[in-house]
Amino acid sequence: MGERLPKFTFLNLQSNRFSDHILFTLYALASLQILDLASNNLSGTIPKCFNNFCAMATDLSSSDLFLYGTSDLAILEYELLAMKGTMVRYSTTLRFVAYLDFSDNHLSGDIPSKLRSLLGLRTLSLSRNRLLGKIPEEIGNMVLLKSIDFSVNELSSEIPQTMSSFTFLSFLNLSLNNLSRIIPTGPQLKRFEGSSFVGNHLCEPQLDENSCTSDELPSVRNVVDDADRLEVDWFYVTIALGFVVGF
Repeated sequence: MGERLPKFTFLNLQSNRFSDHILFTLYALASLQILDLASNNLSGTIPKCFNNFCAMATDLSSSDLFLYGTSDLAILEYELLAMKGTMVRYSTTLRFVAYLDFSDNHLSGDIPSKLRSLLGLRTLSLSRNRLLGKIPEEIGNMVLLKSIDFSVNELSSEIPQTMSSFTFLSFLNLSLNNLSRIIPTGPQLKRFEGSSFVGNHLCEPQLDENSCTSDELPSVRNVVDDADRLEVDWFYVTIALGFVVGF
């Protein structure tokens, strides 16, 4: 596929029934800016060939390499970009968007550190999979990220201190993993509420260095139906917690 469509820019295959592994041939699409494979049945590990995505490795806001007509943009924008659970329309800014969504599959293994090569990425979603290990330290190099969703996986260890260096991040969801220790301090991370971190074993030094929430948060994980890998509705999580406390 990659060899036949070297100039392909947008690829949306979300909400189908694709199974097996992510094809390595996709990584030959050097001009790809938007890759959405969400809500399929893909399995195996995430390939580590991200350095082939030349467009995603570029700050498109300062590049004149990608110019588009406008005849079909409205349709493409609405179909392609689901951000923070909401469909978002882009018009004249579409050519500046770099977007990667592998959420709601059955992917396993670790998050490849070679993601760091995608320096132009604005949105990264790997939620609702079976990913293990640490969040790569190198994620802090992806300074243009505005949205990160790693929720409902099995990530462990601590949140990298490098994540405190983000300046454009407006959405973060690390909930329902096995993360531990202290939430890094930083102007951006302080903006996010507890729902961004719930369901882990974390402490918040900005409140109290000894205020770990591990005693109460594991029960939140029971709200998630692992079989269906459904997205958590925080309103019902609150009700569930209240029910447990009440009885």
